[in-house]
Amino acid sequence: MSASFSGERLITEEELMKHCMPGDLWIAIKGIVYDVSNFKHRPGQTAINRLGGKDGTETFCRYHPHINCARLPGVIIIGKLDNKKSSGLSIKNISSLGTVQDVDENID
Repeated sequence: MSASFSGERLITEEELMKHCMPGDLWIAIKGIVYDVSNFKHRPGQTAINRLGGKDGTETFCRYHPHINCARLPGVIIIGKLDNKKSSGLSIKNISSLGTVQDVDENID
């Protein structure tokens, strides 16, 4: 099962930082905010927990440059990081990302 998309939403850094605990864990990657609370990654769970509430683009891309977060089981796309300093993907209209396939095309 792949990520579901909860609709168009801009997430501020302040809001992202509030979701930093296991069970309520959001991470921004390439400008997209994901809820990874239900994603299990035994070898990297400590890193995921440490990145909760932050932009994890650099760390994620260092270890998983070819993986699309939207395809990971238990991951939910929350919205776009509203931060001019965010790295990676810049999406003009996130509402066009209605499917995982659309997200793939924009990330690759």
